[in-house]
Amino acid sequence: MGNVVFTPENGRLASATIREGGSYELGTYEEADGAILGPHKVAVQARPRLEGESEGAPLVPRYGPSLIPEAYGDPETSGLRYEVVDGANVIDIRLSGDGPGGSR
Repeated sequence: MGNVVFTPENGRLASATIREGGSYELGTYEEADGAILGPHKVAVQARPRLEGESEGAPLVPRYGPSLIPEAYGDPETSGLRYEVVDGANVIDIRLSGDGPGGSR
């Protein structure tokens, strides 16, 4: 249904699939190995998966329109910034139905 991407100032990005209930676990080189330390710009995408495959692209799933404001899908426009520190990190990403800059 969705994914989250943490893009650091320098280095490789980390990504995760959003689980039912909204939790996620980032992976950089392997699934769930975490993100590199430091500040990150964050993007979130959420689209429903549709039945069937994309036209002209067998085995590629089709997705419906975004369930959240499109601006959250780009780390440059999302307004989401988080610091990854040494040790366990719990980062609750809060989105506004109004989009970035809306009431949170």
